[in-house]
Amino acid sequence: MAASNQELHRQIREISGQETATRGLERLRAQSVRHQSRLAMHPGRSAVGLTEHVAIINAVCAQNPVATEQAMREHLASVITAMREIGERGRTGLRV
Repeated sequence: MAASNQELHRQIREISGQETATRGLERLRAQSVRHQSRLAMHPGRSAVGLTEHVAIINAVCAQNPVATEQAMREHLASVITAMREIGERGRTGLRV
């Protein structure tokens, strides 16, 4: 799953043509590997991520930049929420 996720993200960066953003994201990606592993272990996250990724792919394939942006924003908000939940569970000693 992790390899497929990385490939999807790589292809979206490539399709976007946003070279400056791509370079910045590549630098950040190396720092985020630990967080990605924790996120993948979060209960139910794989199913949520898959649904969000399908929405992004559909919007990109439809060449609909408004829908693509909305799907990306929703995905990022969902990831942030899950990471906050993971962080809070870690602070309270609960297992993810």
